[in-house]
Amino acid sequence: MTVAKAHRFPVALRRHEHGSVRIKAPGKPELLAATPPEFRGTHEGQWSPEELLGASVASCFAVTLDAVAEHMGVPLRDVDIRTSTNVERVDGRYVVTHVDVTAIIETDPGHVEFVREAAERAERRCLITGALECPVRIRVDAGASPTKSASGSAGGMTTRTRDR
Repeated sequence: MTVAKAHRFPVALRRHEHGSVRIKAPGKPELLAATPPEFRGTHEGQWSPEELLGASVASCFAVTLDAVAEHMGVPLRDVDIRTSTNVERVDGRYVVTHVDVTAIIETDPGHVEFVREAAERAERRCLITGALECPVRIRVDAGASPTKSASGSAGGMTTRTRDR
């Protein structure tokens, strides 16, 4: 394998309080993360590692979709992405079993199928989902923005699962 470019993304983490950490990256605002209440965490209002994983999946998909759509010349009018990181106890330990992603994407009339293609390409190119061992299930609801026909939505849903 030939490496044309290599990038590093340094993050520093330091214990803040019992069950809570401060996360820093150069030039970025500090984040606090803690054990979630589901695992007896007591730090209300702080991000959990499980939420940060979902945010990583969603943000990677979103920025990859932006790049792919721009390259394809496909207008994106609105993109709303929601994730749910699913954790289950399996064989005596907690594991992330899958991440569910719902992407609601609006484009201009006549571009809905191109948005679906851009979403499929973004899913294949997303670095974060590619690094995970668990399945990432992405559901795309693509439609035209407010100028759609009087009969209702010009779009529809597509659901895919990337298994590992």
